[in-house]
Amino acid sequence: MYVDTSRVKDLEQIKGWLADPKYSKARKQMYLRTYRKIQAQMHDKKLSLLRERLVRATKAEDTKVMWKITNQIKDYAKEELIGQKYE
Repeated sequence: MYVDTSRVKDLEQIKGWLADPKYSKARKQMYLRTYRKIQAQMHDKKLSLLRERLVRATKAEDTKVMWKITNQIKDYAKEELIGQKYE
């Protein structure tokens, strides 16, 4: 499994939301779907490496590279790409 720390924290936060009685059944189902999606992504080496590069670009505050990697991740996940609005 290839894990970055942000994904582990995401899963911990979602577990807390799932255990919280103030959320509705529909909201908890949404959280559970998200939890399962993140778990599946954690087994994807290519996606983990792209996320790792994105974290490094974010720390370096390189918006152009952040935009590029974000779109690579979205393309890999077959999601809609974001426009070219970096600076």
